[in-house]
Formats: sequence, C-alpha cells, structure tokens
Amino acid sequence: MTLSNEFKIGFIVILAAFVTWVGFRIMQDNPLLSLDTEVEMIVDRVDGLNAGSLVYLRGVKIGSVRSVSLTESDSIRVVMSLDNGRQLPQGSVGVITATSLVDSKGIHIRAGSSPDLIPSGGRIEGVYAISVLESVTAEDTQSLTQGASGAFEGIQGASQGLAGLLNDTTQASFQASIQNVERSTEELAAILEGKKSDVDATIESARSLMAQLDTLATDNRDQVQTTMTQLEATLQELESTSQELNEAVITLNSILTKMDQGEGSLGLMLNDPSLYQELDSLSAELKTLTRGVNEDPKRYLRHLRLFRLF
Repeated sequence: MTLSNEFKIGFIVILAAFVTWVGFRIMQDNPLLSLDTEVEMIVDRVDGLNAGSLVYLRGVKIGSVRSVSLTESDSIRVVMSLDNGRQLPQGSVGVITATSLVDSKGIHIRAGSSPDLIPSGGRIEGVYAISVLESVTAEDTQSLTQGASGAFEGIQGASQGLAGLLNDTTQASFQASIQNVERSTEELAAILEGKKSDVDATIESARSLMAQLDTLATDNRDQVQTTMTQLEATLQELESTSQELNEAVITLNSILTKMDQGEGSLGLMLNDPSLYQELDSLSAELKTLTRGVNEDPKRYLRHLRLFRLF
C-alpha cells in the first residue's frame, strides 16, 4: 500500500502538534491527562504567580498552578492541579509567597484539621504573603538613601578634619613625640643593660632559695607526716574527753535537779528542815553520851557481866 504525499504531510503536522502540546504541558508542569485533582482559590493579587508555578505542602511539591485568570469582580481565580488525585482537608489555606530571592512565587498549602476532604473542583481560602522586598516602600528607600548620604557626608567631614590635624605643625609635634619615646626606650634599655648582673644575681638567689625549700620539705616529709598523725590522734582524744566531760556535766545537772526537787536522801536532807533538826538533836545526844562515857564509864558498864562480854 502506497501512502500519498498529502497523507504523509498531514501525519507529520499532526505529530508535530502533538509533540508541541506535550512539551508545552511538561514545561508548565501540568499533567498530560486530567486524572489529577483541581482546586481553585480567589485572591486579590498574585504578583509573580503564573501558570506552572509549583504548589507545596510542608515543603514537598504536590502539584502546580494550571491557570491564573481575572474574575468579573476584578479578583483573581487561581486553579491548582494536585498530583495523583491528592485531596486537601476542609479548612486548608493556600498562601502565595516567594520561593526565592527573585520575584518567583509559589503556593504553600496550610492543611486543615478536618477529616472531610475537598472534592475535585472545590475551593479553598487564598492569602497573598508580602515578601521582604515588597515590604520596603519608596519612603523607606528614600529614608535609607538619605541615611547613607548623611553617613558618607560624616565620613567625608571626618576625613577632612583628620587631614587638617595632620598639618606641618602637627606632624612636627608627632615626630618629636616619637623621638622622645625612642629616646626613653633607649635609656631604659641602657639601665637594664647596666643592671643585668644584679637582675641575674637576684634570679639566681631566688632559684637557690626555692631549691633549698624543696630539699627541706623532701627531707622532713616523714617527720611532718608523723607530727600530723600525732596531732590528729591528740585531737581525737580531746574530742573524746570533751564528749565524756559533757556527759558528766549532764549527769551532775540531773543529780542537782533531783536534789533540788527533794528526791533521794540528800534531796530530803536539803529540802526537809525536820530531818536536819533530828540529825542535829541526834548529834547533840551522841556528844552527851560520849562525854558521859569518858567521864564515868562504870556508870554504863556496871550492869554488864564479864562472861556476857566474853
């Protein structure tokens, strides 16, 4: 079967148109087939947002912008195509924001928390986020320019003032000051050079003294350790003695308290006057008996018989 030239030309034109359409869709990052989910939003401005701009969810690309068009109310209708039939939860918000330092925009989705999903062709709320460069107004630019001009004028004035200070008289004074410093440095170096032997002798003496102290500490180390051990034992004995003394004082205070309260024989003797009087009377009678025995012992022994005594 022989194909005519017209058929061949027509086939080539159709194939070229198809390839062009496929390339155009790929360049706009749009799907070749309409199996993806479409979601639209209405915003007031879309500076820098075009068809083919990317759509992100938590920093991950999930689709692209299919079309950007004006509505009858001069608002802007943005249609997004979400890859692989992805659906967004109800309450999601699309934020148009810059994706780089240049004027390149994209849409970042803030997913809602509702379990219900937006069907294909549904609508979400749109927000336009002003970038840092856009927030700088003409007045701010003029203010920055004026501030920079003032700073340059200040630098220029300071340079002129510095140049005025560095005149011939100032330079001569500055050179004289440098010469004085050099002369003082030379004199100080000469003094140090003259006293070098004394400085060396002082350093050597200090070094010898440190060596002697080190030797003394090394030779008497055992004696110092013995003394420290004995001192520690003495402190322990003093602590034990102090503890025993405290216990004795506590016991004595307890005895004195009981005596003051009339407990025990001594307490009764101290607190009961009748007992004291009886003891005083008994002592007087014993003195009388002793005096009678000494003066007339027969009086007390005459009723006793010898065999009863032995």
